Amino acid sequence: MGSDFVLQVYRDFVMTGSTDTAFLAECWEAIAATLDYLKAFDLDEDGIPENSGAPDQTFDDWRLQGISAYCGGLWIAALEAAIAIGNLLSEKHLFPNLNAQLQHFQSWLAQSRAVYHKTLWNGQYYRLDSGSGSEVVMADQLCGQFYARLLGLPDVVPEACAQSALATVYEACFLKFHDGKIGAANGVRLDGSAVNPEDTHPLEVWTGINFGLAAFLVQMNRRDDALKLTEAVVRQVYDNGLQFRTPEAITATETFRASHYLRAMAIWLVYGAIAGFEE
Repeated sequence: MGSDFVLQVYRDFVMTGSTDTAFLAECWEAIAATLDYLKAFDLDEDGIPENSGAPDQTFDDWRLQGISAYCGGLWIAALEAAIAIGNLLSEKHLFPNLNAQLQHFQSWLAQSRAVYHKTLWNGQYYRLDSGSGSEVVMADQLCGQFYARLLGLPDVVPEACAQSALATVYEACFLKFHDGKIGAANGVRLDGSAVNPEDTHPLEVWTGINFGLAAFLVQMNRRDDALKLTEAVVRQVYDNGLQFRTPEAITATETFRASHYLRAMAIWLVYGAIAGFEE
């Protein structure tokens, strides 16, 4: 959530015309405090905060250990956003003496970049984390990469690796998961099967995560695949009578959870990605 906060500040600045530097100045102390707080979880001082083996991120059933693709990517994107914000504030002379803070963020970013790809890339996709030994294909493994591109920030990972990981997610989590009729599961094996058939969150189709993934597909020039994924999820919602009770999660056993969940508003990302965020 700390990384998300920093990215949301920069998102609101960018999406409202990139002119409200007073807003950035108002948020700067909170941004710096947030990143300092997160950095305290970098126990081995390699640049990236570690997950603790507890449900310390939004996917509660995954007790991530060490560096994780999801949290680590968001951390890198958040550092990029903070550096962009700090540079703007320095240029506008709205915040004095930012050099020391920006140097800290730059050093953390350089460290993180060196570790993230080397530790998690397996030649086809980014592993769930560095400590659990899991081979699950996580649908949202490159959320940070998507967010960075959305805001015009430098890529978190090499583009070729992003394309490979995205193709793997589309195949395993969507097409091979119940024949692509439901949507993309949060995390499965390469063949689309469950790591643990008793799992909850990994085998759910989270509507908001799916719409974010679809927007990422559009962003990476895979519009047809994006629309197929979006249609599968929308049909699950509307054909089963949920309409404006859009849930957080739907399952292959025709159950659902958490109606009116706000994450499903990510469907506007699909529209924005197609329209180019012009309106």
